Amino acid sequence: MGPREVEREERDKRQEHARREVVAMLGALEAHAHQAVELTQAALRDPRPGNLAFWRAFRAKIDDFRALVSLINLRLPGLEGARADALGQEFRRLDAAMLTLYVRTAGVHFRAMLDRAVLPLVAHDVLRPELALLDEALARLAGGEEASPRLAASATAARADLEEVLRRVPALPDFDEPDAPADPPRLAARDGLQ
Repeated sequence: MGPREVEREERDKRQEHARREVVAMLGALEAHAHQAVELTQAALRDPRPGNLAFWRAFRAKIDDFRALVSLINLRLPGLEGARADALGQEFRRLDAAMLTLYVRTAGVHFRAMLDRAVLPLVAHDVLRPELALLDEALARLAGGEEASPRLAASATAARADLEEVLRRVPALPDFDEPDAPADPPRLAARDGLQ
């Protein structure tokens, strides 16, 4: 076997390894998507709508999904051939489905939170990062392959509901701020305490 054949065989092995890696990651993406759907369905049956514990579990699945998306985005450009195109299409389908699930779930969840008389104190700090994620979703839905005016309207409504939730619940104080006093104020001697 000549040097060209050896080089081609090595390249084919790398391609096959990369393809298998992407296939495994796509399987993991699909599993995370199914788990996120199950969480959403369970939350819809929950007698306490707008449950923050559900949102944390759902967001953990979304974060795991997004991490895998980043890895796949790094691997896909290195693949060649018809199999690579099919894997790319499957990846884009799953990513679009998860975007739709996130936007719809956020809309239902934040609307339910607005209807609650009492919101958890930590709601502001837990939910504030969602503004950036909804903005990202809106940008994706505004143009390109994923353009969807109806879903963009849902994302806009979810963002408005979230902003209202954030207005209703104050942020917790950050005791690590440099402006915060190092020691709590002492009671004056005139108050009878020393």
